[in-house]
Amino acid sequence: MIIGYKKDVDGVLRAAIALNRNPDAIMVCGASAREIKEKLAMYDGEVVLNVDEVVKDVPFHVKAELWVKFPSCSPMQRSLSLGSYLTFALRNHNCVPDELVRLLARYYPKLTVILAHKDETARKYFKYYRETMGELERLKAHVRFRPSGDMLYAEISPQHDVKDLFMEWAMRRTPDKVIVIGCHSEHYILNARALGYSEDIACVTAEEAARLLGTAPDSDSEVWDTYYDSQAIENRRNKRYAKGRLPAKYSYISPEIRKERKKIEHGISNDKLGDYFT
Repeated sequence: MIIGYKKDVDGVLRAAIALNRNPDAIMVCGASAREIKEKLAMYDGEVVLNVDEVVKDVPFHVKAELWVKFPSCSPMQRSLSLGSYLTFALRNHNCVPDELVRLLARYYPKLTVILAHKDETARKYFKYYRETMGELERLKAHVRFRPSGDMLYAEISPQHDVKDLFMEWAMRRTPDKVIVIGCHSEHYILNARALGYSEDIACVTAEEAARLLGTAPDSDSEVWDTYYDSQAIENRRNKRYAKGRLPAKYSYISPEIRKERKKIEHGISNDKLGDYFT
């Protein structure tokens, strides 16, 4: 039996239940319904089913426990639940969905036991959960939106699949502004309905983004840096703590983080408050 499922929380849970009931089944994952259909079409002559034909719905007891927070004294784990564990683990670029499905199938129906990460696979996906969630939090903390006319602009380069979560957060944070996001080679417009688009988030070409932005000025960012440097006291900077909170390996996320890492490594420039007003 070949069972196709979607790479999301609901799809993975259904796939785990289906695998628990049919241990010999071959699981096939796809990012969309179209991709699943294309992959399943390769299995000619086999019994091919979509996961929702095998598992009509996720049982209520699983849904009820999905977003219950796991008790912990660690600040990094206070938001941990089975739902958040699966959400962020699936978005990690190292995630192998079939491996995660097999892990869930082994523990079903007591899925929350996975959060105790007592076996090697559960510990690995807990690490993936933390890596992905940490990257999203660093994006929220360190990306600065630059003004360009009546719009805002930001450039991000996440390693994991968190761009949509970051963009949803940015829209909630600034609901009254149109925001242009550059992400790798793609460009998006947030709050795009204000410009006549049919959706809140519109994917556009680089040319369209450039036309809307004009020339995104760096001067505002430079003014802020001059003010920040003139007010900061170098010998009060806790460099060890700063390096721990913003490791060099995260410098790829955005230009702002790369700039902050330079300050951690090389110190603050000798700007004076008078430079801020010039």
